[in-house]
Amino acid sequence: MNNRKGFWLILFWGILFLLTFPAYIILPKLLKDIISPEDADVFKHFIITIAAVIGVHLIDLFFLHRYMKSIYGELTSEISKNLTGHVDTKLELFKIEAEERSRLSKERNKSLTEFHQTSSVVVQEEIKNLTQNFGLLDERVKKLEGLLLHVEYLVVGDKEVTEATIYQRAINEIVKASDSIDIFTSHLLEVENNNVENDENNKKRNEYFETLLKLCANNQVKKYRRIIQIPKDDFLENIFEGKADTYLSHIKQMREMEKNKKNTHPRVMLPRRPTTYVIIDKKVLLWQINQHIKDEQMQMYAMYIVEDSTNILIRHFIAEFNGYYENLAERPKFRSV
Repeated sequence: MNNRKGFWLILFWGILFLLTFPAYIILPKLLKDIISPEDADVFKHFIITIAAVIGVHLIDLFFLHRYMKSIYGELTSEISKNLTGHVDTKLELFKIEAEERSRLSKERNKSLTEFHQTSSVVVQEEIKNLTQNFGLLDERVKKLEGLLLHVEYLVVGDKEVTEATIYQRAINEIVKASDSIDIFTSHLLEVENNNVENDENNKKRNEYFETLLKLCANNQVKKYRRIIQIPKDDFLENIFEGKADTYLSHIKQMREMEKNKKNTHPRVMLPRRPTTYVIIDKKVLLWQINQHIKDEQMQMYAMYIVEDSTNILIRHFIAEFNGYYENLAERPKFRSV
C-alpha cells in the first residue's frame, strides 16, 4: 500500500515537472511580444515558485497522510483496546451478576421446595386437626342443643307408656310453674272411658285438672289462661255433658274462680285448629298429639315435652296463643252458672 502511494507521489512530481518545464521555457518566448525581458524573468521565477510550493505541499500532504494514518491507527487501536476492555469488564460484571442471580434463584427454589414439602405436611396435619375439632364442635353443639332445647317424646303403647303415664309427666311439669300456664285445646272431644281398664287413666286425668286449679288457688301460678274451642256457640253443657264430664267440670270451676277474682281466665272460640298444647312459664311446652276416633271425638296418641328456655321453638306457640287470646272476649256459657 505504501509503495502504491510512493508511486503516485513520483507520478505527480513527474507531471508537475512536465507541466512546469514547458511553462518555464516556452511561455516566456510566446509572451516576448507582450511582456518585457525583465517581466519574463519574473514570470519564470513565479512559475518555479508555484511549482516549488506545489511540490512542497505534495510532500507535506504525503507525510501528513502517513502521520495521520499512523495517528489514526494508534487512536483506533487505543479506542478498540479501551472499548474491548470496557466490554470485557461489563461482560464480566454481567457474568458475576448472572451467576449471583442463578445462585439466589436456586436457593429460592430450594427454599420453596422445602416450604412446599413442609407446608404440605403442616396443611395435612392442620386438616386432620380441623376435622377432629369439627367433630368435637359438633359434639359440643349437640350437647349445647341438649341444654338449650331438650325434647322428650312419649307415645301411648310404646314401652308400656299409657295415658296415665303421660298425664303424670304433665303433672310433674305444671307443678314447677311459678308464673303462668296457657292451654290451647282442640275442638274435638277427648274420649273419657269409665270402665275398669281405663280407671288409672281417668284418675290421672282428674288429678291433672285438680292440680291446675290448686296452683291457682294457692297463688303459685299468677295466671292460668285456657282457650276452649267449641264446635258451635252454645251452652257448654249441651256440648260436653255425657261426653267429657271431667273437662266440663274443670271449665265450670275456672269460670267460678274467675268470678271470685282468682287468676283463671277461660275463653271460648269456634273451631280453628285440631291441636292441644300447654305453655308453662313460657319455657316448657307440652304438645299433645291426638288421633281421631269417630265423629267429633279424639284420643291422646302422644305428647312432646319440650324444655325450651331460650325460646327456640316455644315462641311460635306463645305468639299463636296470644294472637288468639287477645281477640277473644267470649267467656264460656253455662245454664247453671
